[in-house]
Amino acid sequence: MNPGVPRERGLLPALFLVALATVMFEVLLTRVFSLTMWYHFAFMAISIAMFGMTVGALLVFLRPDRWPEATLLRAMGQCALLFAISMAVVIFLHISLYLPSPGADMVPIVLTFIAVAVPFVFSGIFVCLALTRFRSRVGQLYAVDLAGAATGCLCVIAALHWLDGIGAVIACASLAALASVPLLRGRPQMVASVVTAAFAGTTIWSGVYLARNEVAAFNIQSIKGADPEGFDYERWNSFSRIAVLKPSVTLGWSMSPKFKGPLDAPSRWLQIDAWAGTQLIGFDGDLAKIDFLRWDLPNFVHHLRRNARVAIVGPGGGRDVLTAKLFGQQRVLAVEINGDIMHVVNERFGDFTGHLQRDPRVTFVNDEARSYLARQKERFDIVELTFIDTFAATAAGAYTLTENPLYTVEGWKVFLDRLDDDGLAVEIEIDGGIKVDNAGLAAAAGVDILVSGTGIFGADDPAEAARRLHEALVTRLTVARR
Repeated sequence: MNPGVPRERGLLPALFLVALATVMFEVLLTRVFSLTMWYHFAFMAISIAMFGMTVGALLVFLRPDRWPEATLLRAMGQCALLFAISMAVVIFLHISLYLPSPGADMVPIVLTFIAVAVPFVFSGIFVCLALTRFRSRVGQLYAVDLAGAATGCLCVIAALHWLDGIGAVIACASLAALASVPLLRGRPQMVASVVTAAFAGTTIWSGVYLARNEVAAFNIQSIKGADPEGFDYERWNSFSRIAVLKPSVTLGWSMSPKFKGPLDAPSRWLQIDAWAGTQLIGFDGDLAKIDFLRWDLPNFVHHLRRNARVAIVGPGGGRDVLTAKLFGQQRVLAVEINGDIMHVVNERFGDFTGHLQRDPRVTFVNDEARSYLARQKERFDIVELTFIDTFAATAAGAYTLTENPLYTVEGWKVFLDRLDDDGLAVEIEIDGGIKVDNAGLAAAAGVDILVSGTGIFGADDPAEAARRLHEALVTRLTVARR
């Protein structure tokens, strides 16, 4: 055998790594785009990946002579290496350039999508060549392709546990570069090895930097069309990037006009994907310093039911838990889906928040609230969901937002079932996008009050639209059994 020609036995591991890196990069893009752009653009990562790979496959189909049999494996190795390099180049360009609001200028965003498609073109060429030029082994190759793609999904979770989003992309690039090594020989193989080592070294360095400094090594220049605010702590996972901002002024969500005291408690904002936020309120054990929480509108339910058992869905920075402590409630169950937020509140910034988890009346659970409560038999006097919307796009499933399972008829049935028989009656109001054609669906889901502006005054017959909206209200949602 010619020593300058790579052996086919390197094809299987190379295909495994390329498939792994392709899916991993695709999913990581949904996370990065969720931070730098709005979520509906984040989902474009799926379409971009499909588009790029299709272009690559079409190139193989339309120009088969560009990949002759004699140099096929070498060409595939080159594609794997270009896939890795272009991946790194694209992500650094993306975080270094300013992306305005789509309403201001769409051109940079369109150019971004075109650039991001380039790595997937090289991936598409590689995968298409592997599955069409080695027909006698297509069963093996297809199995390896699927195994690599499945492993890529798992690698996203592992990578974002130890790295930030950009560091995870560099780790992905190192795996893609590694795929080229067994397919190349001589100087090209040496170059591929050096590139692989460089990416791997950068990945390790970024992980160490994050662990030591608690912020990412690679700074994103613009986030959702604005300059990022200063923060002291940053963590990524498969469905969010959280950042704890520097100390700021405590805010009330909707303070009573009768409140005359100062809002001078120390606080920090915890941002979720740079858009949604939750407050960490400084607490040193003196309840008098947080008495302002009694006057905040979302906490009115604690005035109506004392010595209660409280279940909190999405406690976030712990404000609702702190409120329950202030009112002396007998039992507090706080179910938080984001383990990193729980770590921030109870451990990393536990001295600031007062280590709420150490109170014997308080139990924190890291789980999806609807699923967890459905598995429990314990019942509560209050089930509280306060401003839990994060709009966070999950990497698992891509098109799913973390709150979607909660805002369903089935989800509310679970919450109602967990309430005790002498619960409180609460009316549910929905505002935004309500029109004649969807009012019935909202009412059937249990909404009591429909708020509609455009749906009435934008209709051809406002009076008729108002009448039909009123008729749609055939049910009431009560947070009680009686």
